[in-house]
Amino acid sequence: MTVGNFHIDIFSHPAVAIIMDDETYIAFKDYHYKVVDMLDGVGKMRFIEGIFDDYTEVMAFDSSKKEQRQYRELLTELVKDFGH
Repeated sequence: MTVGNFHIDIFSHPAVAIIMDDETYIAFKDYHYKVVDMLDGVGKMRFIEGIFDDYTEVMAFDSSKKEQRQYRELLTELVKDFGH
């Protein structure tokens, strides 16, 4: 899927840990909200499942507590706002 100038593969998994400062995290979260807002119900479900997969990988690879928190917060907010 292409959104603006970005290509998104909603089924990809992070290969490299990304530690974001608070400003970058806010932009990261806003970007995900824009994407999920454009999707139909099934697309939203699959997108959120992809974020859940990313979160479980972050937990499995024992990433930093900050990265774990960022993914957990993003996932929690997406589920709360868009359902699952």
